[in-house]
Amino acid sequence: MAYLIDRSGRSDIVDHVAGTRNNAYIRELVDDRNLVRWLDTWGLSAAEAARIQPAYDGSPCCSLPGGPNETNSSRVDGDYALLSMGLGGSSLGTLGFNLFSPSRTSGAAGVLAGTAAIIAGMAHADDLGDRRVARANIVAGSLAMIGGLRGLLRKPDTRAQAPTSPSKQTLVSETRLTPDVILSPNETRIGLRMQARF
Repeated sequence: MAYLIDRSGRSDIVDHVAGTRNNAYIRELVDDRNLVRWLDTWGLSAAEAARIQPAYDGSPCCSLPGGPNETNSSRVDGDYALLSMGLGGSSLGTLGFNLFSPSRTSGAAGVLAGTAAIIAGMAHADDLGDRRVARANIVAGSLAMIGGLRGLLRKPDTRAQAPTSPSKQTLVSETRLTPDVILSPNETRIGLRMQARF
């Protein structure tokens, strides 16, 4: 922020802060009338200016404790969270269909859901609180798109699944051979049982 203030022609503000409270953050300087006037001139609130200022030595940079514009950088936007739940559920649902029973319809749905999830993730990838959710959207969307492409590119099974009827020349139409154990008071017999349908 000091660089921006200096470049705007107000090096007097920068010199005053450097002489009295060097390395202070904007949120610590909200009592400086000249700085607040400069922020108002450029249409910035103290909270917005605090977000512009980078963090040094791991200190928080983006909030004004107790102020009306206090922000929580780890909080996910509520509307984006709801959108992510819908898109993530759709993406994973279409992925399931495309893995276990792929079709052109489920493939198209997977590509659409995946594309929407990726776009939503990319749009929020730079937001502090939304980054993890955005990454999850991108991953779920990518998986849904891969599954969708599998469904779209799958060749339909053209073989007719007509039920087989026994030929008139066939004597036995079905035969089963199963192990069998016969228990009697005197002896135990082990053998095979054959069942045939004519």
